[in-house]
Amino acid sequence: MLDQKQKIPKGWKETTLGEVAEVNAATINGSYPFTEIEYIDVASVEEGKLLHTQVLSLADAPSRARRIVRDNDVLISTVRPNLKHYCFIKKSKPNLVASTGFAVVSATTADAYFLYSLLTNNKYTNYLSKIADTQTSTYPAFNPGIIANSKFLMPTPSEQRDIAEVLSSLNDKIELLREQNKALEATAQAIFKNWFISFDFPDQKGRPYKSSGGKMTDSSLGAIPAEWKLGGICEYLDIVYGFPFSSELFNKNKTGLPVIRIRDLKDGAPEIYTEETCPAQYKISPGDIIAGMDAEFRAVIWKGEEGLLNQRVCKFRPKENVGNMFVLETMRPHLNFYEKTKVGTTVSHIGKSDFDSIETIVPPKHLVALFSTAMEPLFQKLVLNNSQIQSLSVILNTILPKLMKGELRVTGVAE
Repeated sequence: MLDQKQKIPKGWKETTLGEVAEVNAATINGSYPFTEIEYIDVASVEEGKLLHTQVLSLADAPSRARRIVRDNDVLISTVRPNLKHYCFIKKSKPNLVASTGFAVVSATTADAYFLYSLLTNNKYTNYLSKIADTQTSTYPAFNPGIIANSKFLMPTPSEQRDIAEVLSSLNDKIELLREQNKALEATAQAIFKNWFISFDFPDQKGRPYKSSGGKMTDSSLGAIPAEWKLGGICEYLDIVYGFPFSSELFNKNKTGLPVIRIRDLKDGAPEIYTEETCPAQYKISPGDIIAGMDAEFRAVIWKGEEGLLNQRVCKFRPKENVGNMFVLETMRPHLNFYEKTKVGTTVSHIGKSDFDSIETIVPPKHLVALFSTAMEPLFQKLVLNNSQIQSLSVILNTILPKLMKGELRVTGVAE
């Protein structure tokens, strides 16, 4: 979006997006030209990622499946733009169709990835969110025409390609690290399940315990290995509940330490800081396991910088010889249970009494220590990858607005 007082760099020009791209140009108004469709709903897209598609027969296709999607198209949800349901399409299939909840932007004379970067940076997302918030409908939304009529500064075609190459390279590196982390977490989850749910941990001879005829005994939670027991989560961990920091002392100019709130758990990038002092137990470091206690109860590995644990967020602190990966996998099913069963008048909550009431299977300490030691290199790789993702994201968010304004010029990158 163009600032009124923004200077136009040499060789650049002011234009509307509609002059360099089309919005919803390929919309199906009649019958489908396919025998089945591969469908993208808004929930299938999350901040630059196409998570999945649905293959549907025409009989099962929802009425909102009307936007044909092609290679290099940009998808932006027109509903609640602040949630950042957008992505760049690569290697699309001929029958790929998106919901009418998207604006589908197809570059005509502009570089497609440059347009994607232009339309999905924080400044433009905030602009769309403000417009959506002024609407009177049930959900904040904007008309796709808003995008077509938005004014931007457009570099020369060669500089567009150069900028796109720089931004694409950074995003690709971030995505590669995220994919590595998915694989690492999947590996840890598989081993945890095999040992502590299927009970095929290595016995004294290195054989899978249950599959090799290991002795089982009945319990209120079902059959468990002999010499195991039932107990509370306090067997493995202590819970630190967040500190009630004064909101009157909050600031956004990064003075003091960041205050970690529930909204910060997903991206690890707090916006609120404070100089208020608190006991050391409320300080959070990269790699700590924390969870929100309102609405969404999900344990995450903290991937941001050192910060302070705010109220309604808690930290699961492992006890001696217990690793963070064991704590993470142990708490996930319990938190998932509460998230699905807790009911509140407006927002569901979880508290100390809920954690205290959890009954769980308690393996022998030596087995927990063995798993924790084996998973530690994997866990540290996760933490390192998260740190690199955060650093690359800071670089990306720093240079993006400068590139789009022409304050930072790149040439020859895409040659």
